[in-house]
Amino acid sequence: MSTILRLKIAKSRPVRRGHDHYWKVIRDLTEEHSGDIFSISDILEKCSGVTSSDVRLFLRLLAKSDIVEKIDPDEPGAACGYVLKVRLIETPVLSRNGKTTSGQGQTNMWNTMRHLLKSGFSARELSIHASTVDVPITHATAKSYVVALNRAGMLIVRGKGVATSYRLKPSANTGPKAPKILRSKMVYDANTETIVGDVEASEVSP
Repeated sequence: MSTILRLKIAKSRPVRRGHDHYWKVIRDLTEEHSGDIFSISDILEKCSGVTSSDVRLFLRLLAKSDIVEKIDPDEPGAACGYVLKVRLIETPVLSRNGKTTSGQGQTNMWNTMRHLLKSGFSARELSIHASTVDVPITHATAKSYVVALNRAGMLIVRGKGVATSYRLKPSANTGPKAPKILRSKMVYDANTETIVGDVEASEVSP
């Protein structure tokens, strides 16, 4: 029988990886001039636990969506650079073909919860109200996201079973950016009951 561990991760150490972080670094590197050339190495210097292939994939998707432009080096063997063409505040949400999605499922659900702050919602109502033509949200997806946020202590639960309804806690209504569900990799020392080394986290869909 497997052991279930309830772990607390310190909030003082920011996650310095993932698309949100890469995009923030790109914005910081081009803060004064969007035409400034930056490289993969420039981004890696401000990341932790990230390989060049991770950043290269993100830049490839941005290039396909015409958000950045790849600049070939003047000298053979030199690293290529990139130029920011479209300066967006929010992190672009990209599919594998580089197409920017017009709506994010989690963002839609999150802001629907914020809109229904007083009345509350069921998982099925959330899937209906948060769905768009481009991003349909199934009942199962909405339920999974609601369960994750409830486990994090962000929701107020009323009723049980099919009559269960939820309401976002006012204290959890921190802004329009949706909470992300992360999968973590860590080393746990069962002798000292502590986490050893850095915690690596990657985003997963609900």
